[in-house]
Amino acid sequence: MKLYSIQFLRALAALLVVYCHSIDLQVKYAVSHQQNFFHLQDFGAIGVDIFFVISGFIISFIGHNINGPGQTYEFLKKRFARINPYYYLVSIVAFILFFYQNDGAFTFKSVLKTITLLPVEPGSEIWWPVLTIGWTLSFEWFFYLLFSALIYKNIKSKEGYLIIMLLALVTIGVILNSPLIVIQFITHPIILEFGAGALIGWLFRNKKVSNALAFTSLITSIVCFIMLIWFGYGRVSESDEVLSGRVTFLRLFYFGIPSILLVFGCVFLEAGSKFRTIWENQTLQLLGNASYSIYLVHTIVFSLLSMLYDRLGMIGSPDVLILIQLVLATIFGVICHLSIEKKILTASIKFLDSVELIFHKNYSIFKAR
Repeated sequence: MKLYSIQFLRALAALLVVYCHSIDLQVKYAVSHQQNFFHLQDFGAIGVDIFFVISGFIISFIGHNINGPGQTYEFLKKRFARINPYYYLVSIVAFILFFYQNDGAFTFKSVLKTITLLPVEPGSEIWWPVLTIGWTLSFEWFFYLLFSALIYKNIKSKEGYLIIMLLALVTIGVILNSPLIVIQFITHPIILEFGAGALIGWLFRNKKVSNALAFTSLITSIVCFIMLIWFGYGRVSESDEVLSGRVTFLRLFYFGIPSILLVFGCVFLEAGSKFRTIWENQTLQLLGNASYSIYLVHTIVFSLLSMLYDRLGMIGSPDVLILIQLVLATIFGVICHLSIEKKILTASIKFLDSVELIFHKNYSIFKAR
């Protein structure tokens, strides 16, 4: 069963992040009306939280009825093939580009953090991979690992156990109040957004929600978005503030709750056959399919544009250029999705299947001896 509203939400989340970074790029060279329009400048960072809720929903939707060690391997294999190879490729491009821009400013640690994605070293230093937006994939992978444990243990009520695990981790984090980045990472309140998405997935499969309630949830989320732009949200949009542990619950409150309401409203409105022309719009569906590519490669596009602006300056209206940058990054992301990402995904699955086959053959020979 394909949910068109999820693809719509993925497109929205990616475009919000790209729009936020487009303004950040423009701010370096000129002053625009958009950067000074109340608190619009960094609002697009909420796209990350929408992504987290969507991930919780999707994993619940596709993983609620799979169990056992074999299915655990298949689950992790598909997640790895979907996330890592393309991420590594874009990171290599970013490394070359940023190395040129910064005269070799990268360290072995940043490369290690890029490969592992998860923070692996002790201490209180924030982990920054070469592709800085990779920090969001760290939380994605932590969530996958938690859910895979439930698959491995044949847990039937996965969403219930998952939420208990997440609440326990966050509670432990509050009690310990540790400066260690690894502890802050695995106990960060932002992981509750995955749990909320999984809960929405459970409700979607098991309960009927009225169109009135779904519409109210959607409208409430939109009102929250407007209020955030109007009144502000502190520094919860800044990734270093989030990862340092300084705005943990504030991020969940300001960005997490509206994102949860948005996803809840959209998926249940689609279930009630409402707004189908929006959900099934072919352009939005394409952008949803390409959202991961757009999310990753827009940083490359903006780095190239930054190099161009350094030489020529920002020519033209800054407000228009923000939108042009957004369109360019989106188009490039779609092109990369169609021409590179899809092929890498297919090749990665085939490669991992081949490795698995070789392993089984060698294991059988070894066992026979």
